[in-house]
Amino acid sequence: MARIGAVTVAVGSIGAAGAAAAAAYPASCTSNQVCVYDNTNYGTELGWRSGGFPLQDVSSGNNDKMSSWSNHSVLNACWYTNSGGGGVGLQMNQYTSDPDVGLVWNDQMSSWKGSSC
Repeated sequence: MARIGAVTVAVGSIGAAGAAAAAAYPASCTSNQVCVYDNTNYGTELGWRSGGFPLQDVSSGNNDKMSSWSNHSVLNACWYTNSGGGGVGLQMNQYTSDPDVGLVWNDQMSSWKGSSC
């Protein structure tokens, strides 16, 4: 159950793709949610999904805008650089957050799912 059309989740830092920063969850991302944000440091929330959600494309208004994420669920999640789970898949490990996906991955998310890549 989400607030926006569709988004993608799952990444780590640029130096260690998939190895996210230690969890300092933004207040807006509550238990069992995977959340994505338009700006670094959890700026503007693009949307969230409950852990375990199926593969979804990001809405056209939120495509290629994600800069930070938080996975406050018991499952890993994944975001992709192309729609339909195409392109590069970047993992968002359970109970971790990434305040800045880095220059290479910034504004690249086009689809996501609430399970491992």
